[in-house]
Parts: sequence; structure tokens; C-alpha cells
Amino acid sequence: YTAGSAPTVSVCIPARNEQHVMTDCLTRVLQSTYPKLEIIVLDDSSTDNTSALIKSFASEGVRFVEGEPLPAGWLGKNHALQGLLEAASGDYILFLDVDTMLAPHTIDTLITQAIANDAAMISALPRRDDGWRASVFFSPLRYYWELVFYRRLAPASSSSAWLIERNELLQRFDGFKAFKATFRPEAHIAAELSERGRYRFYISDETFGVAYEKKWRSQCETAIRLLF
Repeated sequence: YTAGSAPTVSVCIPARNEQHVMTDCLTRVLQSTYPKLEIIVLDDSSTDNTSALIKSFASEGVRFVEGEPLPAGWLGKNHALQGLLEAASGDYILFLDVDTMLAPHTIDTLITQAIANDAAMISALPRRDDGWRASVFFSPLRYYWELVFYRRLAPASSSSAWLIERNELLQRFDGFKAFKATFRPEAHIAAELSERGRYRFYISDETFGVAYEKKWRSQCETAIRLLF
């Protein structure tokens, strides 16, 4: 595709108490070379300075969305993803964790792969390139069994960075409403799309440029919160 015919992409970032990484995340997204981009960040009741940091990027086109009170029956992150979906207008939506880092060419690569493979959804396993410490070795192991037993009806998926056609998510799945209490909704969406041959999973390298940094203690706290 050319710059003029490129599909629009909404980068949607849920955030809660992320002041330690918020500025770096948005700075990297804003460095993207993709020509048709909107950036939306939903602040989910942060008690630190996250909200102010998001708003400080307003002059650079970052949209701030204030999270609504959590309705009964919803998991917090799923409700935040639904709020982002409702605010987005892009042909594709890239859901991104705050501690995930993109290279300037990442979004262009994801869109190129989606179009070339007629994929309605792509997710990328981020790489660790921040030196040697415990978290660099152990963090990727959470995907070990998913990769070992990868099959079409149960594909591996990553919540760190996943791209999906907006209309597909709205029309086929009614957004996240069917997954409001489902752990890792992106995994269930990936499985259904994989069955139709419209899902791709990639292990990131320099071509994709998806990476993340997270200390081992923070990784454990996140895992406990998500699982329990």
C-alpha cells in the first residue's frame, strides 16, 4: 500500500498507576513512522501521576480517556479495553501494554503482515534486549507451553501488543462484551480467528521491533493480579 491508501490505526493503551513508564511509552509510539495514526490512552482510576502525564501529551495528539466505574461482572482490564474500543476510529486497533516498547517501524510492519496474510489479528511476543538479569531469562518462559503446544485451535497469543481489525472485533465479537469476565480475552479471540485462518502470531525480532522491560518483582505482581 502507499501512504495515501494506508489503513488508519488506533493505538489503544490501558493504564493504571504507570507513571514510571508512561512518558517513555508515549514517546516511543509518537516516534512511529506510520502515516495514519491516532493514539488513545485510558486512565483506569490511577492514584499516582499517570493521568497528568497522559494529558501532558495532548499537544502531540494523544487522546486522554477517563475510565468509567467498573460495572458488575467485568474484569478491570477488559472494561478498559472496551472503553478504548468505543473511543477508537481506526481501521485497525493496536492494543498495547504500557511497558511494551515499539520501534519506529513496528506499526508499519504489523500492518504489512496483516494485509499480506489476510490476517484479521496479529500478536507479537516481545523480546527482551535490556541486558542480563533474572527477569530477562524467566519472563519469556510464561509463553513456553503455549509455544510448545501451539496448534491452530489453541494458538499462542500475546497481550503485550496485538493488532486487530476494528470491524471484526465489533461485528463478530461485539467488542469485549462476550469476554467481560474472561481472563486474557485476546487468547479466545485469537483461537476463533485462527480456526478461520485469519490469525498470525510472531516472535518479535528486529524486523518487528516489539520489546519490553520489566523487573522480575513487577512481573510476579502482574502475574498474581491477573491470575487471582
